[in-house]
Amino acid sequence: MATSSLLQLLTNVLLVPIYAVFALYLSVAMTVLVFVSGGTLLLLLRKGTQAARQIGEKILAATNDLYSAVIEHLGGMKTLERYGAEERNAGIFSSNLGGYADLSEW
Repeated sequence: MATSSLLQLLTNVLLVPIYAVFALYLSVAMTVLVFVSGGTLLLLLRKGTQAARQIGEKILAATNDLYSAVIEHLGGMKTLERYGAEERNAGIFSSNLGGYADLSEW
């Protein structure tokens, strides 16, 4: 997987300048307009991108916690049945789901 990503990065590093030179050859004014517009959009959307990244990190952490809780819950089912503690464990499991549900309201 790392090799594939490295090859893709290398390909992009080589092709982007070629495309830029070709675009400049076709129309200098249009190419400059596109680059200026793209740079402006990058600057304007930077805060939104950072906010989306932070929300994504929170959702990732909550999802990992949820998966851990599900695995733990399902792994202990036989033991819980023997001791009659299914309802108690279901309550604990449901309380763990609360944090995940809160993130879905952002």
